[in-house]
Amino acid sequence: GTDPTRGAPSHVQPTCVAGTSVLVGGLRSKKIPNNHITASSAANGRRTSVWRSRKDVRSSAPWCAKRTDKNPWINWHFNKSMVISKIKTAGRFDCCDEFVRSYEIQYRTQHGWMRYGKSVPANIQPRGFNITHFIPPIVASEFRILPTNWSSRACMRVELEGCVLFDVGALFGEEGHP
Repeated sequence: GTDPTRGAPSHVQPTCVAGTSVLVGGLRSKKIPNNHITASSAANGRRTSVWRSRKDVRSSAPWCAKRTDKNPWINWHFNKSMVISKIKTAGRFDCCDEFVRSYEIQYRTQHGWMRYGKSVPANIQPRGFNITHFIPPIVASEFRILPTNWSSRACMRVELEGCVLFDVGALFGEEGHP
């Protein structure tokens, strides 16, 4: 049968045939604009500072939720469906013992918001990146992290890796037709 979330026969998994690349990008190599990164709150009170979640923000604080935010989240909006195969996370390196220990994931498909099936382990210390591979990859036009356990407060640097979704189903055509 056809997998409606991916547009391909259910036995075909989304893949990045030409390899993966960063999907969010750093301060200099932005793959998505700053205004496509949103969050439930920001420690400095300005939600516009969520760009600090980019992984190469090393000389200053990363994105941190307000201490009073009991249900923090951070969201990346892509203009098209992406195949997300890997995530790298880190905490705050500049001063404090603030980092996310685990989180849940929500992502938007053409059928609405979905939840990734399990809690994802993040960091055990603020320095260094934790890497998680998604097998099978997540296909999404938006990707949201909901920290569930953190040290002091939820602070994160994040990089997502993958590629633009290529609709393999378009190669096969409609089922039953030559």
